[in-house]
Amino acid sequence: MKKGAKLLTAIIVLGAVYTGTSWYVGKEAQATIEQMVQRANDRLTAALGVNVPENGFKVAISEYKRHVFSSDVVYTLQMQDSQGAPVEYLLSDHLQHGPFPLGALQSGHFAPLMALSRAQMIPSVATQKWFDSLQGQSPVVATTRVTFSGEGNSVWQLKPLAVKEGGDSLKFSGGVINATLSNNFQDSVVKGTFEALEYASARSGDSVQIHGIVLGSTTNVAGEPSTVKSSSQAVAEQFTLASADSVPVQLSKVAINLDSQQRNNQLEGALQYSLGGIRLGEADFGSLTAGFKGSNLDVQALTDLVVTYDRIKALHNLGPDDELELTPDEAAQLRNKLWAVLDSQPTVSIDPFIWKNGQGESTLKLAVNLARPAGSDASEAALLLPQVIKRLELNLAIAKPMFIQTFSQFQGVPGGNGNAAMMGAMVFDMYAARLGRAGLAVQAEDKLSTAIRYENDSVEVNGKAMSVPEFLQRAISAVM
Repeated sequence: MKKGAKLLTAIIVLGAVYTGTSWYVGKEAQATIEQMVQRANDRLTAALGVNVPENGFKVAISEYKRHVFSSDVVYTLQMQDSQGAPVEYLLSDHLQHGPFPLGALQSGHFAPLMALSRAQMIPSVATQKWFDSLQGQSPVVATTRVTFSGEGNSVWQLKPLAVKEGGDSLKFSGGVINATLSNNFQDSVVKGTFEALEYASARSGDSVQIHGIVLGSTTNVAGEPSTVKSSSQAVAEQFTLASADSVPVQLSKVAINLDSQQRNNQLEGALQYSLGGIRLGEADFGSLTAGFKGSNLDVQALTDLVVTYDRIKALHNLGPDDELELTPDEAAQLRNKLWAVLDSQPTVSIDPFIWKNGQGESTLKLAVNLARPAGSDASEAALLLPQVIKRLELNLAIAKPMFIQTFSQFQGVPGGNGNAAMMGAMVFDMYAARLGRAGLAVQAEDKLSTAIRYENDSVEVNGKAMSVPEFLQRAISAVM
């Protein structure tokens, strides 16, 4: 009896201790979740500007019910559609508190956890059709494990979607997203795979098909103040755009990469597009790589410029084809916002731009250093353009055989032979001769190239210095 009483007492004590521990862990889990939501909004603000929350893009905790062994949470992702109307996506989360959540033990995970999350999307106006297509089932479910050491792992399952309305149809294959968190939940590695996304309009005859989709993202935070480095990728094996009144556009091996580094309001970024194959109907236009870079970008100032422009445009209540005519006061507002963007002396560039086909390749590189002009009170910003462009470098090379083939294909001759090829060669030779006589380009080994540099109100073309008026005069004479 004594041993039984001791065992019962031990069980009661352990139960009380675990109950208290679970309650405390639940409290810590709530604080961690609130911190993560705040951090997500802070990153949105840092990446997209201080006005992002006010403009509707925000993650929020709509409801938090904390119990002893579990909690029930509702998250809201708020944004605006293209017309500015509010859109909400809702996520319901059942959170089992650690240190040993029952669901984790049942799945064979015996290591201590802060929490085990089982979340699913719940209906909203924006997602109701998705629910209807699945007979009321949740289209998104997620399981997340969160440790005490600031790490976590999350698996999101997205179910297929098939919707038809008014002659339009949308199909989504569904897919899986895996996310890993570390460094006190500040660093992340995310990867998503989706088989297909298709849209078709019976009314217009337009359709879009994207197959073999892979999305990825990596974020690292270090230092004080924090430097946030991120890298995002979007890849598709095949992209097809078809229209009733034009030939289909087929892109293969499509890849988009975005790398950025942000510290305080200063942002550096590099965006690159890669198209492994480009076809317009039966014509093969080869492959294309295009890179765009920017540095010394003031995110706050850039966002203020965009928000100010959008606000002014909204006040004019323009139609789709109407042209915005600014009042003197509105022009001054936008000009001042632009000068604030230029205060940080940003640099933008195109590097690389490489277009290849079966006959060769053409390349372009452009780098522009910008600065706030000294005469910032001038009413005509165009007059200050030479001061805005502090430095410019352009390098361009066009291969003649490639030009001929591309010209022929645009004339409807896929092989690049016959009269279309002769016409392409004549056009190339004519402009090559004009540019050569003007001293703006050189031709060697079937390649036309030029190297232009502008700085301190002076232009250098292929090593020869000239004034800006002289350069403009030569350019006009070459194209007229």
